[in-house]
Amino acid sequence: MNCNGCNQVLESDVGYLMCNLCGGRYHHECLNINLQQFLALTHEFKSAWKCPPCCNITRRTRPNLDTPVRSTQLPTYEDNSMNMSCDNLDQRPPSPRTPLTFTSRTARVDENSSILFDNQFQSFSQELNIAIQGWRSDIDRTMALFKEDIKNTLQEWRGELESSMLSCHESLKNSLSDMKRELGTVRAAQADLKKEVKGLSDEML
Repeated sequence: MNCNGCNQVLESDVGYLMCNLCGGRYHHECLNINLQQFLALTHEFKSAWKCPPCCNITRRTRPNLDTPVRSTQLPTYEDNSMNMSCDNLDQRPPSPRTPLTFTSRTARVDENSSILFDNQFQSFSQELNIAIQGWRSDIDRTMALFKEDIKNTLQEWRGELESSMLSCHESLKNSLSDMKRELGTVRAAQADLKKEVKGLSDEML
């Protein structure tokens, strides 16, 4: 259902008045009634309320134009800012809602949207921070395990290298000892040969 004044959708949580003649519905803002004033209206007043077009028709069909309008748009105990007589409404264009009213409604919608966006952004930021902290913890654990693996591997390589070097050193030491023994044997044989040669030379003389 749309408002007959601004042709905007009548929301369920927004107050409106319904004409008891034509059944037309109007936002209370379109009738220049603020929310506080609207909430102060009695049920009897709302039930007997007539829209501006129906008020115009009623006035034109009455023979005595001096007769006052049967009921104003707001009770007489309301202040002048709430005066919603048919005469006053006739002087205002009946179709789109005034820019001020539309702007205020738009501002409320924008404010609600901004609050909703802020809440959603805050929730998203919290979830993102939790996810980042989780990723950071996983990365830290992975890096710690990686460092430990590298440390263990290097220690194993160092142990193997030291063992290999000790083995090689021992092998070289043994080889050198064997070579020294063989050299001693060769020198002894050489000395024996020299003695034999000298003996033969003496015999020939």
